[in-house]
Amino acid sequence: MFLLAFLALISLSSLANAASLYREDFSQQQQQTFNLKEKDAIRLSIFGNETEIMLREVFEEKNAVKLTIFIPGAETPVYVTLSSGQTMYTDLDKDKIKDIATKAIYISKENTILAISKLEQSGQSQQSNELTGESSLTINEKPSIKTGIYISVAIIILGLIIYFIIRRKKR
Repeated sequence: MFLLAFLALISLSSLANAASLYREDFSQQQQQTFNLKEKDAIRLSIFGNETEIMLREVFEEKNAVKLTIFIPGAETPVYVTLSSGQTMYTDLDKDKIKDIATKAIYISKENTILAISKLEQSGQSQQSNELTGESSLTINEKPSIKTGIYISVAIIILGLIIYFIIRRKKR
């Protein structure tokens, strides 16, 4: 009896921690937004291939997530750390043309929002110097606090110099 209760408890605990798998077909739509938790995965059907993107880990203090992308035909998956506001462009079919854009909109342990967009195919290589089957990252960085402090100090010093020049001319 005790063994049966113990096995039932273990089964229920594994169900509570189970990850979700979302399936999405991008043949009819351009963009989809996903609300994910850690270990959740998205299986995309795009251009006749199936690709899987997994939210491997959430770094809430850094406002970043670690994604694993399983590209068809690639020997190893691609591991990418994506911060909030960053966009990752991925070539899924090794033709040197980026196929999807993945953007981290909001990041938290319980509720991470990723937007995945299918990119238009132009027929020409977008970046011939990049490896195919890989991901590139576009960073939309804001100026750092240190840069803001330098600019503020420079403005204050410039203001003081102008003040002393004007004061000296009045004498």
